[in-house]
Amino acid sequence: MGLKAELREKTGSGASTRDRNEGRLPAVIYGHGAEPQNVTLDSLEVGLLIRDQGENAVFDVDVNGKKQQVLLKGIQRSAIKRQLLSVDLQTITAGEKITVNIPVVLEDGPSRTLGTVEQHLSEVEVKTTPNNIPSEFVLDTSSLEIGDNLTVADLTIPADIEVVTDPTYTVASVAAPQAEEEEETTAGDEVSEPEVIGEADEEE
Repeated sequence: MGLKAELREKTGSGASTRDRNEGRLPAVIYGHGAEPQNVTLDSLEVGLLIRDQGENAVFDVDVNGKKQQVLLKGIQRSAIKRQLLSVDLQTITAGEKITVNIPVVLEDGPSRTLGTVEQHLSEVEVKTTPNNIPSEFVLDTSSLEIGDNLTVADLTIPADIEVVTDPTYTVASVAAPQAEEEEETTAGDEVSEPEVIGEADEEE
């Protein structure tokens, strides 16, 4: 999939807002020592690209007739509506190894009866070529018992992908369910009044 970009004549927050109101998404193209280019892309096309190829999408971008292959390196969204605000595009070449973050998905299965699976790491950093970027890594936690854990080293990684994240980092573990604390109350307990000192009745 290829996208056509238009060079931006003006930058800044005001210009970016105008671009988005017109259906254009601000973007920066950089890499290989070249001067960064400020451009805009069709917002709808970028949204469809992310939906279909994920947040590590590799695609061609056309700027004034010059095509170059880029990696979707950064995505900025609004905090509440998650609207696309801007994207960063890194230029790449065929066969070049690039660093990307790959999501980790846990599969626990329906058989778990004890413990709660906790995910400590949601993605791992890897080095690979643009045509070899996996969409996700799946980790099976169904055989884990309470107190067990799985690390980055337990992920199934293809031989041609280099893992950058420390292999000893914990990805998932199983913890015992937290028992609800019950307040102990004793029926009939009376609150004793404090003793007043120094106010004894005087005898006449």
